[in-house]
Amino acid sequence: MAWGWGRLTCVDIIEDRIAAIEVERGWVRRWAVRALRPGLLVNGTPPDPRALGSEVRTALDEGGISSRRAFMTISDRSVVVRYVDLPRMRRGDLRRALGFVVERALPLPAAGAAIDWDLVPTEGGGVTVCVAAAWRDVVDQVAGVATAAGLKCSVIEPRGLAVARALNGRGGLVLDLASTTLSLTAVRKGFPPLVEVVSVGGDEGGVAAGVAQLLERFRQRAPSAESALPLIAAGHLASEAAGIRIPSVGVNEVLNGARPHRPPRFWAAHHLAAIGLAMREQR
Repeated sequence: MAWGWGRLTCVDIIEDRIAAIEVERGWVRRWAVRALRPGLLVNGTPPDPRALGSEVRTALDEGGISSRRAFMTISDRSVVVRYVDLPRMRRGDLRRALGFVVERALPLPAAGAAIDWDLVPTEGGGVTVCVAAAWRDVVDQVAGVATAAGLKCSVIEPRGLAVARALNGRGGLVLDLASTTLSLTAVRKGFPPLVEVVSVGGDEGGVAAGVAQLLERFRQRAPSAESALPLIAAGHLASEAAGIRIPSVGVNEVLNGARPHRPPRFWAAHHLAAIGLAMREQR
C-alpha cells in the first residue's frame, strides 16, 4: 500500500475544490481543503498549470503538508477507462499481454496516449485489468500542475478509480458536493466507475435539483442497478449545513476499519479520492 512509500501527499482537484492529505506510516497526518476559483480547471484540463499549481501549493502550505512525493487525480472527463478480462497469468506475462489488448480496448491511439493499468479484485480463476488512457498532452498539463506546486508526482490516476478504491470493495453512488459542482460516481462490481457532473446553485433548491438530475442520468445509463446501490453523501452534502436530507450512508461508515487510519478530528467527506490514492497498491 502507499504507506510503504514513507510520507506521501495525495492531491485531488476538481473544478472548484482542492483536497489533499499527507499520509505517513498508515495514518493521515495532515490535510487541507481549499476552494478553487473559476477558470483554473476547465472541463478537467488546467489552461494554466502554473496558476493552478500555485493554488495547490497554497493549499498544502495552509495544511502544513510538506512531503514532495505525490499522487494526484486527473478528471474523469479527460480519461477513458476500460475493464479487460484475461486468463490468470504471472505478472510479467500480464505486462506483455497488455501490449496486445490495450489498443483494442481503448479508442485512443497508443502513440498519442498516456496509458496505465491496475488489477481489479475478482472472484474465480481469471484476471480483470483496469486500463486507463488519456491524451498525453493533458497528462503533461496535470504533471505541470504538480511541478509548479513543488511536488514530485509519480502517479496520476482517474478520479473515479480513486473514489472507487476508497469504498474498499463496496458498491455505491457517491454524491459529492463542492462549492458549485455536484458529482455522482457510481461504483459497481465488474464495471468501471461511471461519473456524471453538474453545476448547481448555492441554494437548497439548486442542490436538490442537481441530485435529482444526476440520479436520473444514472437510471438512464444503468436502469437495473440503482436500487441495489446505497447513496453515499460526500463533500458539503455530508454536512447538515447543505440543507439537503437524502437517505445515505456516511463517509466514515464506508471508511470504517480501512487504512489509512484517520484521527478523530479529520473530516473525511471532502477527501474520498485522496484517500483512495493513498490506498493504491505499490506496483
